[in-house]
Amino acid sequence: MFCVNQILSLVVLVPAVAALDSTEACKVFPNTNFAGHDLIEADENTVADCCSACQAKVGCGYWTFAPPVTCLLKLSDAGEEPSPVHGADAYTSGCRWENCSAPPLPPPGPPPPAPGGQVCHVGTVCNATYAVNREGCCPYENAVCCPNSQTCCPQGSVCEDTGTYGTVCKGAPVSPVNETIGLSVCKAGAALPLSTTQPNVLIIGDSVSIGYTPMVAKSMQSLAMVQHSPYDKRDGGAEETAYGVQCLDYMLRSPGGVFLKPDVIMFNWGLHDGPLGNNTVPGQAGPPSVYAAQLEIITQKLMAAEPQAKLLFALTSPSMCDATGDGCVVNLNNQAAAIMAKYKIPTINLHDPVVAHCGPPPQMSCFNTSHCFCPHCAGGGAPGYVFLVDKVIVPALTKLLPKQV
Repeated sequence: MFCVNQILSLVVLVPAVAALDSTEACKVFPNTNFAGHDLIEADENTVADCCSACQAKVGCGYWTFAPPVTCLLKLSDAGEEPSPVHGADAYTSGCRWENCSAPPLPPPGPPPPAPGGQVCHVGTVCNATYAVNREGCCPYENAVCCPNSQTCCPQGSVCEDTGTYGTVCKGAPVSPVNETIGLSVCKAGAALPLSTTQPNVLIIGDSVSIGYTPMVAKSMQSLAMVQHSPYDKRDGGAEETAYGVQCLDYMLRSPGGVFLKPDVIMFNWGLHDGPLGNNTVPGQAGPPSVYAAQLEIITQKLMAAEPQAKLLFALTSPSMCDATGDGCVVNLNNQAAAIMAKYKIPTINLHDPVVAHCGPPPQMSCFNTSHCFCPHCAGGGAPGYVFLVDKVIVPALTKLLPKQV
C-alpha cells in the first residue's frame, strides 16, 4: 500500500492568520518546544489558531505548534526545551494567558444543545467532543460514557483511557463479542429538518467535505437544501470506514433521532483510511487493508436504508504535499470506483482535476495557497474548494435532483 506511517487527527482548517492579533492574551515563546504533558493533539493552521484552541479547551494551560499543522495542547510547560528543528519548521510554544503565572481564564460555556436534545434510537447519549451539540450516541444500552468524551464502555465496566481516542473497558464481558475495547461515540446526522419545498441533499464525508459543504449549500440554495452529516464542524466528519460501518445509522438521523430521507446522498470515505497513516485509531483512522470490505458494507447499508435517494460517491481529494500519501489516495480511489461500478452508483472525481490544475504531488502550494489540499484547502477564501464546488460537485448534484413540477 502507498501509505505513510503517521497519524494526524483531522479537523477543518480555518483561514490562516498571519499574526497573533486575535490572541493577544497568549504568551509566545518562539523556537521552543514544551515536551510531554500532552492533553490532546489537533490540527491548526497557525500559531494563533493553536493558541486559540488552547484557550477553548478546558484544562489546557500550554501549547506547542509544530508546522505545518500540528498543535499540541498541554497541561504543563515543565518539558521546556529548544525546538528540535529550525528555520521555517521551528516549533513555537506558549501559554494561554499573557502572564504565565496567572490562573487561566474560565472555560467558555457549553454550546447550545440541539433542538430537543440528543436522542438515541439505540444506545446511550454520551458526550462527543467534536459534535456541534457536544453529544452523540454510544451503541451500548445503559453505557458508561468515558471521561475523554470520545468513547464509551458496556454497563458495569470502568473506562481506562489509553490516549485521546482509545479506551480499555475494565471489567467488561469478553463474550459473545469482545467488549473490552471502548467504542467511539457516534455523531448524529444533519441537524435541520429537511425542506418540504425543495429537494434535499445530504453530504456524508470527511473534514474536507465539512469545508466545502457550506459553499455547495450556498451555490445550490435556489435548487435544494444541502446539509452535511455527521453534525461535526471541527474533526474528521465521517472518519474511517470502521467508524462508518458502526455509526452510519446515526449519521442518517438528526440529533433529535428523526430518520433523514433526502433525495440525494453524496458520500465519501478514504482520507482516514491510509493516506495519513496506517495505524488503527478507532473513531479517527484505519488501515487501507480493510477499506474496500468496509466501504462495500457501508454502500450496502446506504442502499438498504435509503432506497428513495440517488447515491453519488465522491472519490477522495488529493494529498498534494505528500506524494506517498497521494499514492495511497489513488489506490483507495481505484478500489472505491470498482465497488461503485459493481453497485451501479455514479462517482465524481475530486482528485484528478486538482492534480491536473496544480501538478503532480508533491506540491507545497496549490491554487496560490500554501498547503492547499494537504489535505485541506481553507486559506484565502478557499479557492481550491471553490474550484471543486463550481467545476465538479454542484454540476453533478444538480443533475441528480428530482425534477420539480
